[in-house]
Amino acid sequence: MDVVEFSISFLITLLMFLFGGIFLHRSLKNQRMAFTLTISLFFGMLAALAETLRVSLEVSFDKTIFLFFSLLLWCFMYLTALIFFQQLNSDRINYLIFSLALVFLVNHFIFGLFYLRNIEDFILNNIIIILWDFFYDALGAFTFIFGAYVHFKIYKKTKEKPGLLLGIALSSISFGFIWAFFGDLVSTLKSVFGGFEGFFGPNGLFYDYLMIGDIFKILGIIIFVLYYIMNINYIFRLPYAIDSVMVFNRIGLFIYAAVYSEIKNEELEKIPVELITGALNAFSTFMSETTGSRQPLEKIVTGDKQVIVKTSKLISVAVVTEKSTFFLNLSMKRLIANLENQYRTHLLKNYTDSSYYSDISNFIYDAFPYLGLPFAEQE
Repeated sequence: MDVVEFSISFLITLLMFLFGGIFLHRSLKNQRMAFTLTISLFFGMLAALAETLRVSLEVSFDKTIFLFFSLLLWCFMYLTALIFFQQLNSDRINYLIFSLALVFLVNHFIFGLFYLRNIEDFILNNIIIILWDFFYDALGAFTFIFGAYVHFKIYKKTKEKPGLLLGIALSSISFGFIWAFFGDLVSTLKSVFGGFEGFFGPNGLFYDYLMIGDIFKILGIIIFVLYYIMNINYIFRLPYAIDSVMVFNRIGLFIYAAVYSEIKNEELEKIPVELITGALNAFSTFMSETTGSRQPLEKIVTGDKQVIVKTSKLISVAVVTEKSTFFLNLSMKRLIANLENQYRTHLLKNYTDSSYYSDISNFIYDAFPYLGLPFAEQE
């Protein structure tokens, strides 16, 4: 057993379990659950454990099996992380992006099965190894390049340093995958054709740099996970401005509304919120009557703005924003649950006087922790 390799694998496993446990604890404590990110960390913990077991084994075939399952578990970690990044940016999965990631995953799995067969043809076996590595690294690089794009987009909107920091961390991870594939490719070609000793041999010019990709990946993951552990609310830092939040009772009467104008919009501020809520209620009633649908209104799209509506048995919440995202909908559901729990008696009696709902703004800021913070881009 290689003591150094085992020590590194064990340290990575320890960090994954530590980060995963702390993140889950913080998520539950602050009620900021990001299920896909939590599942992604869980796959990472299993993958790191499988890798540690592989390094500690003495039997070659068992090592191959554990390597296969370890890489496959890492792939599932990347796939669920990709879903999380899409949830930050949209309210539904982009199937083109997800399908491309699945292509990488399926091909990695297929070539992994060929690798397990230990094909006797030396050249063919090494080609399989190269393709197995390629699809693994391609999935990792693709996932974290997309994640970096989303966080740079948040930074462009907010000009807040965390978005830039996380974007750089994710870029570091994707660079690590590209560099790692380069190192694996050279190593495989060296075993097939020989040579490269002057560059990649034990005393070669670039030998010490072939593993640098792993350093970039580890550092990037540590920075990314640590920041979300320390600031769990940042999951709900929406990349789109929220202009207004409105609350109605079960019969559609106005309870509360406020204009936040994260992006300055003087014309919107001049419109009485009662007029906005009345128009929304009237349009919802009109659509129900004309279409015969009993389903509540969920979205109105006009120009570059959307009105997102969530409805329960006692209350409805509407948000005026640029675009709906998964975590925006999660915040709205959290707000509805908290308001129903706090004001159930008043809501059942259809009270609309604002004095009955004096603390409602506290619940809104709890559901939307970054509400009202200025966006950098002014329109």
